[in-house]
Amino acid sequence: MPPAFVDSIPGLIGAAVGGVVGCFALAWGASYSINAGVIPGALVGLGSGLLSARPSRVRGIICAIGALGVGTYAQWASFPFVADNSFGYFLSHFHQQVPLVLIMLALGTYLGYRWGGDALKPVGPPRVASRNDGPSA
Repeated sequence: MPPAFVDSIPGLIGAAVGGVVGCFALAWGASYSINAGVIPGALVGLGSGLLSARPSRVRGIICAIGALGVGTYAQWASFPFVADNSFGYFLSHFHQQVPLVLIMLALGTYLGYRWGGDALKPVGPPRVASRNDGPSA
């Protein structure tokens, strides 16, 4: 396997874990009548970015597609239509959602792309070499 693909495996595992946690977080918020549709997609990207070793645009695109799918599924599972609660009906009438719901889903997809494509490692200040770092003479 190419090294770039091997480096992406932890990021994709993190994306899957983030998507599951995001679905549960949206369901938990829905129990309090809070619709936070950005959470599942953002957690897909965050999980991927935290476990990735290096940035990858392809992984970001994969995370964006996953974020859109997970966000749509979580929205349907937490807030189905009253007329028919099937997933097919939800998809065919998705355009009838409140605009804020669509904006949150789009923002979650964007964050899934942005955070999923970057390696979100903590970066400290640059290290300054001291006199004791060099070879001793």
